[in-house]
Amino acid sequence: IQMFRTMYDRLTSSFLKTLPKTSESKAAIAQDAADYWIGSRDNDYLKDQSHWRGCGRFMDDELWLDIGRKHVALVEMLRVISGHNHVFEQVVEWGPGGGSNALALAPQMKRFVAIDISGPNLQQCENELR
Repeated sequence: IQMFRTMYDRLTSSFLKTLPKTSESKAAIAQDAADYWIGSRDNDYLKDQSHWRGCGRFMDDELWLDIGRKHVALVEMLRVISGHNHVFEQVVEWGPGGGSNALALAPQMKRFVAIDISGPNLQQCENELR
């Protein structure tokens, strides 16, 4: 896991250096993001970008389901590569969008936590789990 953490830190650091400097506060940037993504409730483009089932590219249900299947396979590969002999019991998903990962992963977990800046996305994710 440390190997993945180090790779992530390096990639993140490199990416952040390419971004232009801004005088906006972190709070203002967070509010801008929240204002943008709240539009996913009524905006078909944002629903597509958030992977809402039945919207945009994801009118194809198999394509939508495949997102979760692929991520389940990645979680399993991480478990094997990291040498863990036990199954992961909990997951925190940052940005669950329309819930394709949640639908695939949550039934295998004792605890699944979804965090998203968009209330409509969290509601959509919850709807998929019902």
